[in-house]
Parts: sequence; structure tokens; C-alpha cells
Amino acid sequence: MSLDGDKLLTTMTDDKGNTTENTETYVVDYTRIVPHPSNRFFIAYSNQSVRIHDALSGDNLRSLVIAPPIIERKKKVLGVTILTFRDYGKNLVTRAQWSGDGKWILILDAQAKSVSLWEMKE
Repeated sequence: MSLDGDKLLTTMTDDKGNTTENTETYVVDYTRIVPHPSNRFFIAYSNQSVRIHDALSGDNLRSLVIAPPIIERKKKVLGVTILTFRDYGKNLVTRAQWSGDGKWILILDAQAKSVSLWEMKE
């Protein structure tokens, strides 16, 4: 069994030597939308980001949490340049929501141990 991108790959070989591969797709991350109480804004958050958008235009007004960049490294193997990437892959956010009056944004970290508060200035 191995992990290949967004698929779980299982290779099985029967007693006659026939090999079959089964793949199962799974969701690693997805974006959730939380509307502002006035419906003028919305929060779009996933495991690695939190952004505030204008509800009418969809414009990103502010990014509150941003995933670290993926680092690209180049190395030569037998005269061929190979690119390697480092994906930090760490979850940063468990939940983001508006306060009841819409004046604050509450962000719960991935370990569910701390909350950050952001004041919404209109």
C-alpha cells in the first residue's frame, strides 16, 4: 500500500502471479465558506489558510493565515537537472468563524489549543 498524490494505491498479487492495482481517492483538504452576519463578506478557510472576501465581487480582502511556501531545490544527477520540492504539509487551522455581531474573526489552530482573534474594521 502506498500514497500517490491524492490516491491510495494498493497492489495485490495472487497465487498465480497476477498483479492488480486498486486505487481509492480521498480528500486531503477542502475550503469551507462562512458568511458574515450581514452577508457583505465571507471567510474562506481550509487546513492551511484563512481569507476574507467581499461577497459581491469575490475579491480577496485579506489573507489572515497563509501556508508556508513550497521550497524548490535543484540537483544534478548524471548531468540531468532534477527539481525536488518540499511541501510542509502541516495543517494550520481547525476552524474559522465570525463572532455573533460580525466584529471579530475567531481562528482555532490545528491542534485546537489556541484561538486568535482578528477585529473586523469596516
